[in-house]
Amino acid sequence: MGQEDDGDRMPEDLEAVLEAADEADEAEKAERGRYDAPPLPPALILGVVGLLCGFATIALV
Repeated sequence: MGQEDDGDRMPEDLEAVLEAADEADEAEKAERGRYDAPPLPPALILGVVGLLCGFATIALV
């Protein structure tokens, strides 16, 4: 058999190949869904960080 014939052959363990493809699809969907919310406004982030720093300063004093 030549090298070109190898591309037309079916893999020996077709179920394992299909399961790996399904797992890859599920992982891709999970990764895409992780960041579907819009980012928080920078002013809100700065306000929360400022409050936390203020509380930490008061707690240390």
